[in-house]
Amino acid sequence: MGNTNPIVQEASRFVFDLFRDKLSPDLVYHNFQHTLETVEAAEKIASHYPELTEDQKEVLSLAAWFHDTGYIYTYK
Repeated sequence: MGNTNPIVQEASRFVFDLFRDKLSPDLVYHNFQHTLETVEAAEKIASHYPELTEDQKEVLSLAAWFHDTGYIYTYK
């Protein structure tokens, strides 16, 4: 999708670095690639809802970027 929103771009870099530096290599599913695919799917779905504001789409993208970051602390 290539979101050009600077806040969303910074979130993607942050999550990439976080997973690279702190995510257990034993986690083969909840990783950056899975998160990227989730973000792309969320943005694609959002594009079918013209009533969503840009702010709402931003919140959705940010939620998708951060949805699995807790796995750096625990995986149960």
